[in-house]
Amino acid sequence: MIIWTATSCSKDGDTIYMPDPNDAKPDFSPLITVIYDPVGVGDLSYNDMIYKSVESTALKLGARTLQLQPYFAAEGELMLDNTLAQLCEATDTVKRLLIVTGEVYDEYIRKNNHRLEKNPNSDLLYIETNIPLEGKGSTFFIDY
Repeated sequence: MIIWTATSCSKDGDTIYMPDPNDAKPDFSPLITVIYDPVGVGDLSYNDMIYKSVESTALKLGARTLQLQPYFAAEGELMLDNTLAQLCEATDTVKRLLIVTGEVYDEYIRKNNHRLEKNPNSDLLYIETNIPLEGKGSTFFIDY
């Protein structure tokens, strides 16, 4: 078996590799990322309903999901920090929604939601607060 790789050089001497037609194509469908309260999913609370609703909505709309369940609040803040960095640094046109499901991250969210202003295709839905956000993002609260 002979395998050929096509390469060329730009006028600046940079090597340019031709993509392999068998490589997976990028997925430009919307991405919904959910970060839950520590150990929130699986306790038969509203977090379980959020999980199921996000998955069923994504299936109907052709979106991708990433649902993150930290064990500790500090781990959740690290997940938030990494997610916000990815959302604001993305240069493509993929629509991205970050859903945060609880008040445990309130201080962090309020200090960092402005970072999303760098990307018009990214947004935030912060659930379980009746105090509006300053800057980018929406809040949602049900008094039960």
